[in-house]
Amino acid sequence: MLLSGIALSFAFVLRSQSICFNFTNGTNSCFNLNELRKITFDANSMILHLWDGNMYSWDISTIDNYVYNESLPLTEEGHVTAYPNPASSNVQLMISLPKEDDIRIELFDTRGTLINEKKISNINPGLFQETMDLSQLNGGFYTLRITGQNFSDVIKVMRN
Repeated sequence: MLLSGIALSFAFVLRSQSICFNFTNGTNSCFNLNELRKITFDANSMILHLWDGNMYSWDISTIDNYVYNESLPLTEEGHVTAYPNPASSNVQLMISLPKEDDIRIELFDTRGTLINEKKISNINPGLFQETMDLSQLNGGFYTLRITGQNFSDVIKVMRN
């Protein structure tokens, strides 16, 4: 996973409530996103910058996984969040599904040309994560359309 040079900024309103990191030693650390100013990465570390001036740093290799908790209840429509955005190579999609579903992820350029399409079957309800590779694309804006039987969402992503 390429993390070098990526900065996530939480200076805007997000739908999420908290993010929790689980570490390889069995411990975890959780933060409310309204406390979090940004997350930055260097070659080996992830650094959390809080609005109160505190910073926390972890070696990336010790992060086993993370949990992104949504504050909004799941709806019949569902929703999608993309990060990092802008992205230099890969963008992670967090897809909230109200029911078990088959989804289609379509990537379009600014002219509306379909660049990539991915179909995923039998996804359980709840939060689902999928990675989209943008490394072969030119810098600029793109549109992702995610559709299923029970929802549809469109989001913009930017490739650095």
